[in-house]
Amino acid sequence: MRPILSIFLSLITTILLFIGIGYLSQLLDVSFEGFPFFVVIFLGGVIVTWFSTGNKIRYSIYYGVIFAVVNGFFYNFLSLSFFISLILISIIAGMGGSIAKNEKNTLKNLFNNKFRGKYKSFFINLYKRNKKVLIASLIIFFVFVLIGGVGPYVSNPFDSLMTDLIGNYLSILERLAKLTTLSLFVNNSNNAFFDEYIYGIFFGITSAIDLAFLGIINGFTFVKYPIMIFYILPHAIFEVPSAIIAVAAGFKLSITTLNIIWDGLHIKRDNPISEQVNGILSAHYLKFRDSLTLFIIAIILLVIAAIIEANFSIEIGNYITGQNIHAL
Repeated sequence: MRPILSIFLSLITTILLFIGIGYLSQLLDVSFEGFPFFVVIFLGGVIVTWFSTGNKIRYSIYYGVIFAVVNGFFYNFLSLSFFISLILISIIAGMGGSIAKNEKNTLKNLFNNKFRGKYKSFFINLYKRNKKVLIASLIIFFVFVLIGGVGPYVSNPFDSLMTDLIGNYLSILERLAKLTTLSLFVNNSNNAFFDEYIYGIFFGITSAIDLAFLGIINGFTFVKYPIMIFYILPHAIFEVPSAIIAVAAGFKLSITTLNIIWDGLHIKRDNPISEQVNGILSAHYLKFRDSLTLFIIAIILLVIAAIIEANFSIEIGNYITGQNIHAL
């Protein structure tokens, strides 16, 4: 299919998906802005490259720029929000195109069930390749859990600040009791996607800050309000690993981005630039795929956590503690 036709097909598909999402948003009274929005953009990038002649990644980036410009009619074209949107949409669309270009055979084999028996080795190798970022993410979380737990005993201002930040824990539990599975998942996935993963391209700083904040909040809460353990633990078993893995994915994305930029700075003028760029992207593709795979695993864990948090956590906590949070 000609590139212009594949871009047109992707734009039509994207628009139809957004109409469907808007309808569901009104029907379910849940805001689908953020993460679902970029999932559709990612899918659009996949469609462009998958169906275009030559399967060029740049076609998906063209699609992202066109979509961002169309979307820009709702913003001031000279505003910061437009330029941020343009960059993010182009990156996400390009990520989709990269997957479509490099994983066609992989997806065909998956659909043909030719990967039977290879899943275990896939996850083992995934861990081995990303062990350092996973361990780093784990260390950050538990270090700040320790800081959050010890802080109230060594600093009164810290105690007051954290108490004001968290608020009354019973009111938090009451609010959680009213949230649905879908609203919890959408809120948590937005946070995971932006703060823990995609903003990881900025040297992983936002990813580390978000995980540190989660750790310090949990450490402080468990020390000051131990009863909350019984209300948080049922879903935290999945939610905390999800955050750790999502941040590790953000670190991996940051490392990959820095490597690509570094190699890009050493492009030689006497060789075709397009071939060198394709070579750089191909050399670092596995790292990018690993980051995306880790993030997908994190999202799956978030789905499980949202189901438990919305439907079981409060009941389990009430049963163990003898409280009746729903009556508050």
